[in-house]
Parts: sequence; structure tokens; C-alpha cells
Amino acid sequence: MQSIHEHLQNRLTELVTSGARVVVDTSFWSKSSRDRYRDLLAPLGVTPTIYYLDTPTGVLLERIGARTNAGPNDVHVALEQAHAYINGFQIPTPDEGPLHVIRYPDA
Repeated sequence: MQSIHEHLQNRLTELVTSGARVVVDTSFWSKSSRDRYRDLLAPLGVTPTIYYLDTPTGVLLERIGARTNAGPNDVHVALEQAHAYINGFQIPTPDEGPLHVIRYPDA
């Protein structure tokens, strides 16, 4: 069975090759995961731009805590797991390529 990232990468390659502009909306929590997508796109002449949503931890935890498992965009995450995700996130840096940082309004 194909993993979700394999599926995304195959579809991304198809779309980019056909000339489409594409947004891949995933956490890209690690630099290595972002590097894999950059490496995939480089032979196609594409330099991806990262959009990093810089949001305070309190806001993230509040939003995660309000989830009710009502659907695919409302998946409950245990508090301990949420902290592990947040603590493990590797913030993108300009040395990775084009980067747009969007700051939470109250940050």
C-alpha cells in the first residue's frame, strides 16, 4: 500500500509536469521532510516556497483542545501528543530556500 506522502509526491509530480501551480498543505515538521520534497522538485526546475504560520504555542494548544473528532479536519489529539508535535517541530529557516513567515496577529 502506498503511503500518503508517496501518493502526494506522485500527484505533485504529475501536476507540476503538466504546468499546474500546486500547494502541498502538510505539517512538514522536519527539515528532512521538506528536503525530500525539494529534492523531488529540483529535477523539474521547481524551487518550492515555504509558508510558515508562526503561531504561539498557547493558541495551538487551545485550537487542538477544542477539537471534537467531528471529521477529518477536526481530529482529537491528546495533550501529551500535541506537546510532542510542537516540541519536535523544526522551524524552517531562510537557508532552506524561499520562505514566507506569516505571524499570528497577536504574537
